[in-house]
Amino acid sequence: MTPTQFQRVRDIFHRACELDESGRAAFLDEACNGDDSLRSKVLSLLKHDTDEERHWGSTTLPLGRQILDRVSRMDEPVPQRVGRYTIVRRIGAGGMGEVYEAEQDNPRRTVAVKVIRAGLSASGLRRRFEYEAQILGRLQHPGIAQIYDAGTAPVTLADGTSVTRPFFAMEYIDGQPLDRFAKSHQLTVRQRLELIVRVCDAVQHAHQKGVIHRDLKPANILVSRDCELRNADSGLPSTPTGGDQSAIRNPQSATPKVLDFGVARLTSADLAVSTMQTGAGQLIGTLPYMSPEQVSGDPDRVDTRSDVYALGVILFELLAGRLPYELSRRSLPDAVRAICDEQPTRLLLDGDRSDDDLDAIIGRALEKKADRRYQSVAQLASDVEAYLAGRPVAARQASAFYVLRKFARRHKRLVGMAAAATAAVVLGGAGTAWQAVRATRERNRAQLEARKAERVNNFLQSMLSLADPNRTGGQDVTVRDLLDRSALRVRDELSAEPELEAAVRMTMGESYRALGRYAEAESHLREALRIRRELYGREHVDVAQSMYLLASVLRDAAKYGEAFELCQSALDLHGRLVGQRSLAFANNLTLMADLFHTNRSDYFEAEAAYRQAVAVFSELYGPKSESKAAILGNFGGLLYTMFRYAEAEQVLREAYDMAREIYGPDHRVTIMNANNLALLLSNRRRDAEAEPIARAALDSVLRVYGPEHPESARLEFLVAQLLASRESFSEAVPLARRAFEVRRKTLAANHPMVAHAAVLLAEVLAGLGTRDAAEESEQLARLALQIWGGRDETDNWLYAEAESVLGSALTVLGRYDEAEALLLPSYDKIRAARGPRSREVRSALKRNIRLYEAADRPEFAELLSATLDSLPKP
Repeated sequence: MTPTQFQRVRDIFHRACELDESGRAAFLDEACNGDDSLRSKVLSLLKHDTDEERHWGSTTLPLGRQILDRVSRMDEPVPQRVGRYTIVRRIGAGGMGEVYEAEQDNPRRTVAVKVIRAGLSASGLRRRFEYEAQILGRLQHPGIAQIYDAGTAPVTLADGTSVTRPFFAMEYIDGQPLDRFAKSHQLTVRQRLELIVRVCDAVQHAHQKGVIHRDLKPANILVSRDCELRNADSGLPSTPTGGDQSAIRNPQSATPKVLDFGVARLTSADLAVSTMQTGAGQLIGTLPYMSPEQVSGDPDRVDTRSDVYALGVILFELLAGRLPYELSRRSLPDAVRAICDEQPTRLLLDGDRSDDDLDAIIGRALEKKADRRYQSVAQLASDVEAYLAGRPVAARQASAFYVLRKFARRHKRLVGMAAAATAAVVLGGAGTAWQAVRATRERNRAQLEARKAERVNNFLQSMLSLADPNRTGGQDVTVRDLLDRSALRVRDELSAEPELEAAVRMTMGESYRALGRYAEAESHLREALRIRRELYGREHVDVAQSMYLLASVLRDAAKYGEAFELCQSALDLHGRLVGQRSLAFANNLTLMADLFHTNRSDYFEAEAAYRQAVAVFSELYGPKSESKAAILGNFGGLLYTMFRYAEAEQVLREAYDMAREIYGPDHRVTIMNANNLALLLSNRRRDAEAEPIARAALDSVLRVYGPEHPESARLEFLVAQLLASRESFSEAVPLARRAFEVRRKTLAANHPMVAHAAVLLAEVLAGLGTRDAAEESEQLARLALQIWGGRDETDNWLYAEAESVLGSALTVLGRYDEAEALLLPSYDKIRAARGPRSREVRSALKRNIRLYEAADRPEFAELLSATLDSLPKP
């Protein structure tokens, strides 16, 4: 079916659902106007809509209506234009409309366009949609998304047809929800409170304009420093080489923007006639953030103090990392009772530290009775600002001791002046002694470095002697064997010379890492860092290098939090000790960029770091070098993640060609860049171009690393993906299996790359269509779910993909009700995260189609097939 045909089926079906049996026949005669195919499709949907015995266990709606509602909500084709706006991509969906990124014709700028969803034009939701535009038009504040245009306009669909729908265009905000921004940037308590003050300022402006938001929550507050994009794992590998935090990361400049006034109401009496009325007993908002008067269902009790309450919940969640009430496992009546009657849990910072002032501020905002709360958002903001300035907060009783203590904290410099003067005398004497020690160290440094290099070389030569056939009995000895045997000798032979021990451990750590043995590499590099800190303190270039290499291994082992902290500290040291135009700083900067890119969602900070590192490498080594070829490969991966496909392909081709020209096909950088370029081409559905590049790289990686190395697994994984995309499942299975086995042997059991490989192997096994293969597929998909479910990623699309693949296996096993319960919602999540152009969306939709084909629901399969055909090109 074309989108237009699908829309006719849906509209007639929904109208027929409102009629009783006696009136449907005449209505269908008139609506279908002799189109037997159209009538047959509608009748089939109506049958499943009323056949209670055939409703599957997880559905909350009759099956026919559920499928149609889901398809019309999530799979309406992305239009080409809306009035004078050219649509770029879908970026979100709500209860009333679809939201798109678009380019305005004049003036030329990027905007967000919200278009009412098909099928809602005649409902009360249309009035609420138009009302949201009116509300936004009243609000002029830098902390509130600005509306530019509103009305009705022709919407040009993908098939060239046009319909007229209500829309409004508003400021386009690339950002993260408030809570995710705070977490990904590891904001301090002060920085989080400063953000809340800015949010309060925006909400207070709305209140002054007579608007109550009624649905304040972190998801409705986006934070951006200009632009930030949602993380979407590209699957692109990175080389092991970060940014100067002061240069590329400044959370103080973040601008929170309050969105989604779709359920707001006006307070001014003169504007009451235009307010959407909410009936008594109807809950408007998001439950965990709703005040007691909101959950009571009485709209007359809701005023600006309900927004104060919501901000109190947000403040608690932002500081504690959890909600003040645990509601997720409670029934709705029990959750309402908790909000109305229970006291919130005590705020603890960093898990165990309390703060009486913050407790008092949040307690006042979360008072059950509105008249005991802050009476305005401005009062709440004022108390938070007082806390930040070290002044007494109004929420606490101001005793004399409390006020005096606050004064002392605000004037630490004045109170401590005498102690500082005494300390200066003591430190002056110590400084003179330190200068003498430093001079002595400098005189001996050159001799020590030469002796250290000689001793390290001697130890490494003795390590190689372990491969002597006379000592091994004629058996072949691998590099891994040599490293394992030598590791036992390091402490015994070098413990009396700690500088030499640290240097040898650094070499062994790098060697283990090159073999993909991350646990052993981490152990040696941690010990080297410990020794060097004891020898040199924390301000030394050798300490910086140890931190950088350890951070690289931790990144490879998916220990991202510690990796980021070490990389940040090493980058600061390298910048101060050897300068920002050095190789050490550029390598460290690249690692920081990689961590920003793949693990922290900070894409624009990553871009700034990559560009800075490329400039340093060009200055040091000229226009072509191994380092530059490597970082360009990573940079191209970032651009792809940011949907800048043309730029990404240009950068990746330059990186691939540069590496091949300088180093040949078997160099590690050439192999990595081939992987990245092939993956980009594959995800743009140019498999014919991608496959030969990926296969050539696989041949190279097997020659260089052998079959048991993580890099070999990476290329086998990619080639298996390409084979699976053209449904060559039997050819893909052995490659996917080897990739899974290697990752399971060489990585931690809960490493995300193990889950990746398990999902791919599960997918190709399910594609074989046999019962034995489907049973193994089910086990692998459940393993991936276990790994992803143990990670702190509530919106992880990879978890949804594992659910979708599990649904595919269950389809083969004939367990259709279980499969549907997984396939439908997982498709929604994948589409929301990856966008309608992605390969993952197409694969998930195909799994849904196969379910309904296998379950003898051809009308649903046909509806979803029409949706598949209408998806935009990548």
